[in-house]
Amino acid sequence: MIFKAVIILFCLSQICLGARLGIVTFPWINERSDSLHNWIAPAFSELFFRKLSGIDQLQVWDPVFLFQIDSASYKSNGDTLLLNHRNKWQWDVAIGGSYLVHDDSIHVRLHLQWITGKEEPVKMELEQSTSYQHLNALLSRLILSSISLVQYRLSESDSLRIMQTDKTSPEAFRTYLAGYAFEMSGNVDAAITAYSRSIEMEPRFGLALCRLARLHKYGSNLKQAKLHFSHALDAAADDPWVLAEFADFLVDLDMVSKAVSFIQSHRKILETTAQGLKVIGKLYLVEGEYQRAVAALTKAVAAGPSDLDVEFSLSMAYIAVGETALAVDILNRLIRCRPDHLRYHATLGAAFRKAGKLMESSRVLESALKIDEGNPVIMIDLAHTYQQLALYQKAIQLLQRAHEAHPQLDDILINLGVLYWLVDRKDDARKLFNEAAGKTLLRQSAHTNIGNLFFTEGNIGKAIRAYRRAASSGKKHPTVFYNLAQACLLKGKQKKASYYFDELLRLSPHRIDILLIQAAISKDRHRYQDAEQYYLKILDISPYHLHALRGLVDVLSFLRRYEEAVKPVERYLNHNPSSKECKVLLAQLYHQMGWTEVAIMKYQFLVRDFPDDPEGYLGVGRCTYDLIKSGKSEQYEQSIYNLKCASERDSLNHEPDLLIGEIYMAFKGFRDLAIEHWTKALNRTQDKLLRKELQLKIARAAKE
Repeated sequence: MIFKAVIILFCLSQICLGARLGIVTFPWINERSDSLHNWIAPAFSELFFRKLSGIDQLQVWDPVFLFQIDSASYKSNGDTLLLNHRNKWQWDVAIGGSYLVHDDSIHVRLHLQWITGKEEPVKMELEQSTSYQHLNALLSRLILSSISLVQYRLSESDSLRIMQTDKTSPEAFRTYLAGYAFEMSGNVDAAITAYSRSIEMEPRFGLALCRLARLHKYGSNLKQAKLHFSHALDAAADDPWVLAEFADFLVDLDMVSKAVSFIQSHRKILETTAQGLKVIGKLYLVEGEYQRAVAALTKAVAAGPSDLDVEFSLSMAYIAVGETALAVDILNRLIRCRPDHLRYHATLGAAFRKAGKLMESSRVLESALKIDEGNPVIMIDLAHTYQQLALYQKAIQLLQRAHEAHPQLDDILINLGVLYWLVDRKDDARKLFNEAAGKTLLRQSAHTNIGNLFFTEGNIGKAIRAYRRAASSGKKHPTVFYNLAQACLLKGKQKKASYYFDELLRLSPHRIDILLIQAAISKDRHRYQDAEQYYLKILDISPYHLHALRGLVDVLSFLRRYEEAVKPVERYLNHNPSSKECKVLLAQLYHQMGWTEVAIMKYQFLVRDFPDDPEGYLGVGRCTYDLIKSGKSEQYEQSIYNLKCASERDSLNHEPDLLIGEIYMAFKGFRDLAIEHWTKALNRTQDKLLRKELQLKIARAAKE
């Protein structure tokens, strides 16, 4: 066995532990061009990716994805092509090499190039030989050696896992690798054949089953995809990659309830990899929980994704929450990596459209249409932009062209119907909507769009009827229930609106925005216990949601359950001790409970922490005044001092001077000072009843 390191590594500076190390691997080159042994070419890449994906601080690019997108081959001496590849994909380490098979032995020459931040990359070479039957062990040693060369320290458990040999028979594994090589080069039919043969040899070959299922999924052979995913799960129940792929399959097929159940059952494993976090984020997107989607997908990006799909999903989440500038940054970067990927262009156009940058949206989509003049997705998106620009005729012509080129895409009829309606060709629009409604797959969308048009025109009654037809003409859909509920709210039908929002929550139980609306409706309808349950559900999902906390405290305070209200506020303050709002809330609760001395102490802490804020001074003054009124205190000057401080810091609040006037008049007998402060309070309020009350006080005091 030969081992040779071309560069002595100990002179190199250590990699910063906080930095993520990006690694790409390229298929090895068969020096004999012997097709019999071509299956060896991707062997190192496959094993490297599978063994190291998900390890902290390592980003290992998926070799199938990367080679299909950018098949620039690795050359041992490095060249402009490789550097261009690095500039595009921003990796730190590239590993490739060559192999030579002679009789029963394999000689491997591995080339590694490491970008350390210095002017010239560090180049290293390893040479090893082994017998044909021990290739798997050699590949595992090469992985450990490669990682060691770039000074990354693996844990003992990760090292042991890398050295574990596959239990699959050598023949089945070789056939699987042949399929992997075909998949890397984009030969899907040959890959399916090879994976199928490897499964015939080894029926419980989880990796082959999962890769075969993926290919059937992308080929829209969903029945076969589901079957092979099911077998893959049976064979590799704890494999993070297999679990993430199956969860992604469920989400992409909009099988939300099954996806939720599956992800909940395997959440701990899924959260260990970027791909697992990605599918969790995608599920949140489908459920409409956009902030949670952003959080999960941000973690996925930080974990070091193996392809671009994680960042693309994050851009979609940013668009959903209105952070279009962040989405645009991501999409522009993705387009630089894959300029011919039209989905990125379409999404960028949608991001600009949502941000109101309609001209930018049209330019992006028009440029994309030049790449593929007949692409119906781009044509429909561009028509949406033209519609918002009020370029209705231009949009109609574009959609007519799209329909002529792709008559099988019936949903274009609905888009055309909307445009006809907007240009007052309502009879033509109704014909298209009726035609669409006659097709099972389009019926719900047709009724929804009709409802949207009525809603926009202010005809809420007709909108509700159209939305109800949409709800009964297809599977339950969150958007339909949301539209129905909002329309009912506008008609003042809170009970009906609440019913439809509850239907939406059955589909997407963790949508905080809907839970907040439901809580507000329940309070308006005096259903305080229902409101309490909605707020508690939000705090169960997001324990430190301040809006929900305030709402819960309001409800519990109204029900005079003050001690129960104190607990979540104190829990929030333990998490965020600097929250002024919660400190005020806690002091107010103690005051309402009758624990006035404790409330004074809490307000004094506020004065200490926020000396320029009126809340603390007003609270101390108000509580001290209550003690004076009840005969438990004669601290007149302390109360007056704090109320004056509150008045100085909030020139719009009448309450401090109102209370000061009460103390001067009722307890100190200073009539003139009382009139002075009541007059100041009178000038600070527009409340008619309060103004009348103050005027009477001033008049009575003047007569005494």
